[in-house]
Amino acid sequence: MLRDERIRFAGYRKPHPLENHIELRVTTNGEITPIDSLKEAIQNLVFDLDLTLKKFTEQLKNFKLNR
Repeated sequence: MLRDERIRFAGYRKPHPLENHIELRVTTNGEITPIDSLKEAIQNLVFDLDLTLKKFTEQLKNFKLNR
């Protein structure tokens, strides 16, 4: 989120180690809502993770073939 120019601040905190939740704070410049910026960041993360998994799977396959 911090790479997005529309985001002025993004952070989180865990109020207590024994509580199973975190608090998010997102401040934008008004071009996008904080909720939409979070949704966009999650979509980007899913895309990056899919790409990483594909590349890892390809490399693993190549490694096994070249053994």
